[in-house]
Amino acid sequence: MPKEFYRIVVIDDIRVPLAPDRSSGITVEVARTPNEGLAVVQAYHRMNYRIGELWLDHDMGWVEGDTVTIWPVVRWLEEIAHAGAPLDVEWIFIHTSNPWGRDQMKAALEKYYRVSVGELLVDKGWAS
Repeated sequence: MPKEFYRIVVIDDIRVPLAPDRSSGITVEVARTPNEGLAVVQAYHRMNYRIGELWLDHDMGWVEGDTVTIWPVVRWLEEIAHAGAPLDVEWIFIHTSNPWGRDQMKAALEKYYRVSVGELLVDKGWAS
């Protein structure tokens, strides 16, 4: 795939990914909630656009005392793949610090997609 069409989608509530060089042709889109992330990947799926990398965090914050997780996105990715129409994504990277969430996400997605576990390269201005 030509670099001018290489898309990176990051679904993470706090991390700021490193921005690629503007001349690289790589685009990075960041969604801060599972709902935003789901809307992004569903739109790319409808348009038959390929995503080079999809980066997923597990724990996405809290709402009214409950933990918000990436599971709506993971379930949708599983459902469409099981139905025979998977998201066109080269790699899914799981970059959560939650070991249980990481293992569950990997087990759910690796049946259908190329999945790796790793660290998201973040902007040096971001403090962990």
